[in-house]
Amino acid sequence: DPDSVALDPASSADNYMSYFGDNCTNSFSNEQKDAIVLDVVSRGYDLLPDPSLLEVTQAPTLTWPNETSPSPYTTAQLRWEAVPNATLYTVTIDRMINGNFVSRVGQWVTHENTLWVGLTPNHQFRWTVRATNSIDFCDNNATSADFVTYDWEVGVDQLGDSGLNDMRLFPNPANRQAPVALELDVTQHIEATISITNSLGQRVMPRQQLVLVQGTNVEQLDLSMLATGMYFVTVETSEGRTTRKLMLD
Repeated sequence: DPDSVALDPASSADNYMSYFGDNCTNSFSNEQKDAIVLDVVSRGYDLLPDPSLLEVTQAPTLTWPNETSPSPYTTAQLRWEAVPNATLYTVTIDRMINGNFVSRVGQWVTHENTLWVGLTPNHQFRWTVRATNSIDFCDNNATSADFVTYDWEVGVDQLGDSGLNDMRLFPNPANRQAPVALELDVTQHIEATISITNSLGQRVMPRQQLVLVQGTNVEQLDLSMLATGMYFVTVETSEGRTTRKLMLD
């Protein structure tokens, strides 16, 4: 050093903030630790909950879709069972042909045990979910399933032979906290039934009976009890039915 005093680097060679170029840095000095604690407290980080130190020891169980329960729509809600101690899930979807990898569709990270994705119809896919948390990123906590999408949505935006001249939903996409207007144009006095189903084809609200008069009829739909996602609004008369897609956010 400038005072001709020999410097012993042994105490600083393993310091994270040293200038030594080896890969064995593993400690801070006591002064550095005090400075780190002071910085954490000054920013309020000490008020955050402590991270979990528990490991993720099991893989998620995929519940839908799979080979026995394919996705009937090109917009699919992937679902799996929550894993103990997991705080993050990495979801990967690959395009497959006859069980062979073709291309990667995408990869998502979510805190939930569900994920909405848009896919092309009439294709085979393989999806994988890996459960992790802040200290556990092991690949053995992953599982996968194959499924096929079918183009069952073809024509849902077309008017069927239901006696309706036109059917509109607005706004669409809609905020589920505000009413959605269903506008129906008919040429004659007619009775109708409204039903709403989710992407699995399950009815999510009771059927509603309507009496439509000639001209434009407007009904306000209260969908505040529904979750975010895609739904199908169907108007059925004695002459047929018409269905429209509705996205809620």
